[in-house]
Amino acid sequence: MRKCFLYSRVSSDVQISGDGLGRQEDKLKQYLLQNALRLNLSVDDCEILVDSGVSGWKGSNMGDTVALGQLFRRVESGEIDGSVLIVESLDRFSRENPFRVAGYIAKLAE
Repeated sequence: MRKCFLYSRVSSDVQISGDGLGRQEDKLKQYLLQNALRLNLSVDDCEILVDSGVSGWKGSNMGDTVALGQLFRRVESGEIDGSVLIVESLDRFSRENPFRVAGYIAKLAE
C-alpha cells in the first residue's frame, strides 16, 4: 500500500474563517476511503497537509515554511518516494502559470 498526502489550502481571511478547509478535508477523506483499495492507497498511512492563509497565485504555497513546500523538499531529498498527493482541485495545488504547475507535477512524478 502506498502512503498518501491529502492537501488543502485557502488563501484569504474570509476563507479561513469559513468552512473551506473543513470542506476540502472532508472531501479528500471521502475520496480516499472510496478509492483506497482501487488505487492501492493506505488509509492508515495518510498525512494531512494544510496551508491556511497561503496564496497559490505567486507560488507562496511552495515556500520552505508552508506545508506543500515542505512536502516538495521531502520529495526532492528522497525521503518520500512512491506516495500519492491528493487535492480537491488543481487550483488548490497552485494558481500559477500552467507551465510552471506542470513542472511541479513532473517533479512529483519522478
